[in-house]
Amino acid sequence: MLIPQYLKKQKIWLVLGLIAALLGVGTTMYSVNHDIQLKLNHQTESACNINDQFNCNSVAEDKLAVILGVPLGFYGLAYFVAIIILLLIGLSDLSISNAHIQAYLAMNVIGFVVAISLFLYAKFGIGVLCPSCMAIDTVTILQLILMGIFYRSIPKKDITIKNLIMGGFTATVVVVIVVAGYMLFGPRLS
Repeated sequence: MLIPQYLKKQKIWLVLGLIAALLGVGTTMYSVNHDIQLKLNHQTESACNINDQFNCNSVAEDKLAVILGVPLGFYGLAYFVAIIILLLIGLSDLSISNAHIQAYLAMNVIGFVVAISLFLYAKFGIGVLCPSCMAIDTVTILQLILMGIFYRSIPKKDITIKNLIMGGFTATVVVVIVVAGYMLFGPRLS
């Protein structure tokens, strides 16, 4: 199968998406480290505890901050690692590049919906905003903007359910491996 022409011409957007995803990994690692330190030590000296309105501790202590024993930020880390894998495959000249780029597009939409939902929950459900979470949200929105620019260059006939499923399977496997790795080897949080 030949590599679609739009992929050859638009690699710059994929590289920018990769850089944003690496930034996402960094911000989620900060968030995960904060959450783990708070759960293990019951306190942090985190720079993101600014005041009563902007406080990572308050968000990290919420009942939804740990799901299945895994800090919520770690799911964000898995999300960004999956995006990196999809983009690396998309930047390759493999015949499966197209499918993985389409999954990258879908992951960005999902990530945006989750980011906005968590932001609204923190603001109105908890009543506090988390600066590190807002940094992650910002990177997710940046990914969506880059994806929107890139999406316009894709011939709509090239977007298929089969490709979404194939690339989506790769993303799902990556997320499951990363989260399972934490469940097996990460600290036990209650």
